[in-house]
Amino acid sequence: MVEGALALIKIGNRETLAVYRGRYSEFYNHKGAKDGKYFTGEDPLVFTEDTGQGKLKTRLYFLKEENFYLEWLT
Repeated sequence: MVEGALALIKIGNRETLAVYRGRYSEFYNHKGAKDGKYFTGEDPLVFTEDTGQGKLKTRLYFLKEENFYLEWLT
């Protein structure tokens, strides 16, 4: 996983194209999150996606999330 990589994210029937920003602990420089104490044992992935009309939103995604599918495009 390389910062700036493009990914297709599917959760259930929702699909979005997003840019990978890094792990939560790296992106927000929060070293305590790396050991999983804050997010049920996982350091979530941070992605930025276009919500339409030129607005961007940064979201956290968990690999353990139900019906989560991630495909790296670049």
